[in-house]
Amino acid sequence: MNVLSAENLEISYGKFTVFRDLNVEIQKRKFTTIIGPNGFGKSTLLQTKC
Repeated sequence: MNVLSAENLEISYGKFTVFRDLNVEIQKRKFTTIIGPNGFGKSTLLQTKC
């Protein structure tokens, strides 16, 4: 069972497309991390879904 899922998600920040055609599935009772360098869109992704 997924607690969060998205298909073909596109996220823009101002004029800039941060993600295009993003597919995400986070399963219940599974440990999930989002890792990447500063300015890579981790917080933008979480703010979009929350």
